Order: sequence, then C-alpha cells, then structure tokens
Amino acid sequence: MSNFFSNKLKHFDILNHEWKKLENEIKKNKKILNKKVCPICRKSNFTILFKKKGLKFVKCKCKSEHIYINPWINESYLLNHFKNSKSWKIWSNEVLKSEENYKNDIKKYNNVKKFLKKNLKKNFKLLDVGCSSGNFLEFSNKYLTRNCLGLEPSSDSYKIAIKNEYNVINKGIENYNTNEQFDLISFWASLEYCMNIDLVIKQIKKLLKKGGILLIYISGNPSSLIMRVLKEKCLGFVFNRGNYFSPNSLNMLFKKNKFKKIYQKSFVSEI
Repeated sequence: MSNFFSNKLKHFDILNHEWKKLENEIKKNKKILNKKVCPICRKSNFTILFKKKGLKFVKCKCKSEHIYINPWINESYLLNHFKNSKSWKIWSNEVLKSEENYKNDIKKYNNVKKFLKKNLKKNFKLLDVGCSSGNFLEFSNKYLTRNCLGLEPSSDSYKIAIKNEYNVINKGIENYNTNEQFDLISFWASLEYCMNIDLVIKQIKKLLKKGGILLIYISGNPSSLIMRVLKEKCLGFVFNRGNYFSPNSLNMLFKKNKFKKIYQKSFVSEI
C-alpha cells in the first residue's frame, strides 16, 4: 500500500477517535451543539436520515432536499478542532501535499482550465478560498494568472503554503476584510466546511467583481448512489463538514442569491 493511502487511512482512524471524544463531550455538555436551519429555505423542517456518533444528519423537506448536520458543533469548538486536530495535521502535511494527491488535483484543475482561460481576461485576479497548502495557487501561477491570493484558516496548511512562497492569508473568508475585488473566487472542497453559509455568500457578493466567476468544487455528492446506500458507514459523512450539497441544493442556493449557472460537471462518475 502506498504512503498516500496509508496516510489517508491513518487520518480517518484518528478522526474516528476524535469524533468518539466529541460524542462523549456532547453527552456531558449539550451546549457544544447549536440548532441550524437549511441554508436554502431558512427553515427547520426536516427528516432525520441517520444518526452517527451523537450527531443527526438530516434532509430538509424543501425542494432542495439539502442534507446537513442539525444541531451542529458550535464555532469555537470547530475552530479549536481544526487548529489542534492530529487527524487534520496528517491530512495537511501528509495527504494533501503527496504526489498522488497533487496528480489528482491537476486532473480536476485541467477540467476547468480551458473554460477559465476562455471566460476571463489575461492575468485576472484570483481568490482561492480554503486554499489549503496551495495546489490550485501553484497551478494558476503556471497556467492561468500570476495575480493569485489564497485564504486558509488551518495553521498547518497555511505554514506549508507560506513555505512554498504562495500569497496566502491565515483567515477564512468570513473574517476577511478588504476593498479589493476579484475576477474569480474558487472553493475547492471548502464551501461545505464553512460554518455560516449566509455570511460566506454575503462576502462573495462583496468580493466578486461584476461579471466575475464563482467556481465551486464539492467533495462528495450526497445524492450519489454510494453515499445514499452507505449512509452512516460512509467516510464522507464527518462531524467537521456541516453541509452536504447535491447539484440540486447547490444550484438552488445560488439561484436564490441571484447567481447565474454557466458551467457544471461531475469529475468522478457514479461508476
């Protein structure tokens, strides 16, 4: 087995122990959890899909059928988790910067390279939200634009990005304040981890230029066959990822917020 896969297994094994610790803490202190509403319809009218280690994964009864954790962990606990988690350190230092993962990322980036070059001016301004250790920044510097900025709240991933001399700020988009605007704002498997979707969209509208492009890659489609069958046994359902966007719920969220869809594609087929 390659180091890439052994490190992924190690990450999920430690994450499982961290989740068990969280489950025990929830039993002692219910204030760790906060009630949530569907980010699309803003209501709390749902059915429980399954329970997993003290958390309820629910599906909204609105047309979006959005899946999310309700109640979810409060912000302070979650931020502390990403700051001190041993599993997250392995993910940042061993998995994300591995050669295998980089090759997989390049395949994803190449899927949108032609589209972005066609629809954006030369040397456009990029903001990569949740840029991790900087793979998309590196790709963009080579093939798309030199005008790149990344936001990364994880201190471990941020340190790797800075070490590689990428232009990165150690913040999330929620608390990033600037008058600067960008031609492209990208979320590569990071939107689903954001704690306050309403605030994130408000920030996107502030930071994105008129006529600019918002690019979102979602890691794991809950309407896919494998996630619907496995449910609580699926590794994709984790406590630190509060929202599970399907193509339908993602489209409804941004249509509601006056965005126009111009491109959509699945990078990994059901097969």
